[in-house]
Amino acid sequence: MVEIHDSIEIQASEETVWEFISQLENITRWYTKMVGYWPLGDGNMGVGSYFRLDWTVSDHAEPCECNILTWVLPTEISFQLSNIDMVEADITWMIAGQNGSTRVEVRESIDMAHSGRFEDRFFVGPEAESRLLENLKTLKGLLES
Repeated sequence: MVEIHDSIEIQASEETVWEFISQLENITRWYTKMVGYWPLGDGNMGVGSYFRLDWTVSDHAEPCECNILTWVLPTEISFQLSNIDMVEADITWMIAGQNGSTRVEVRESIDMAHSGRFEDRFFVGPEAESRLLENLKTLKGLLES
């Protein structure tokens, strides 16, 4: 299992950041290579809810089923992402506001089914850490504009 994490300070209130992040359809706007989001079930999000994400790998989209593990308003969302053929991951977004700005921290624990595949670079190593930082910079840009 590989663990990566990073954080960024955003000049926006905790409530503003939570409102954006907790609308999970926004993940396609700030998470690199995520190209599709679909709620599974009634669309209400909270612990035990499921949704599907598609991400681009090489030249195609890979589907993942996601299960929300933690939903603590307005400080934390975590979910387990699973693509049986490729990857399982626990992803946590932590939000902490203070004096009009908010720190967002992302932690990803990733377990690859087939080590050494070309697609692994997206999930582990320096490319994954760079991807995570770019995701956070994109989030910052969206919320500070």
